[in-house]
Amino acid sequence: MSTFVLEIGTEELPARFLSNVEKELADRFTAGLKEAGYTFSLLDTCATPRRSVVIVEGLEDTQPVREELVMGPPARIAFDAEGNPTKAAQGFAKTLGIDVSALGRAQTEKGEYLSGMKKTGGVPTLDVLAGLCPAIIAALPFAKRMRWGDGEFAFARPIRWFWRCLATLSFRLKSVKWLPGGLRRGTACLVPVPSRSRPRAITFPPS
Repeated sequence: MSTFVLEIGTEELPARFLSNVEKELADRFTAGLKEAGYTFSLLDTCATPRRSVVIVEGLEDTQPVREELVMGPPARIAFDAEGNPTKAAQGFAKTLGIDVSALGRAQTEKGEYLSGMKKTGGVPTLDVLAGLCPAIIAALPFAKRMRWGDGEFAFARPIRWFWRCLATLSFRLKSVKWLPGGLRRGTACLVPVPSRSRPRAITFPPS
């Protein structure tokens, strides 16, 4: 099991944005990870004017493998008169990554259809997060957005850095205090030094 930490460094966010950033990050990462088949022991977020942090504990290093029953073409067009598979059957088997002989048949209200089990998952969690992080960050809602640089990406304030890590570590926010204006201050502790972290570029879609 590993812990995932994401830190987003920005120019100073207005205090009124912070609680919504925390909620949106928590809701979107929870939904995204569950949709990808993950379970986890803890998901926490914290936002300050210049740093927003997501912490997820208890993640598998590899995305869980899931099997799903998928319906294919009607059985009547899947085989010719001699019982040989047609292009429809062959194409369906190819999309599932299995042999035609492994296909099944399922009776539905519209008749008999070919069916097969589709496997998803089994990829490194780092790769899953590499796609999930930019999608969530780009979708965070703000009343007003700013563009900078080449102008292709918009956020509440210009983003200055990211720090992302998936490793066996302990991460806790300590001494968190509420300050005037609704700002929070705290210190973080990382123990031990991450053993399986590796840098990965974060690419954002145009907004």
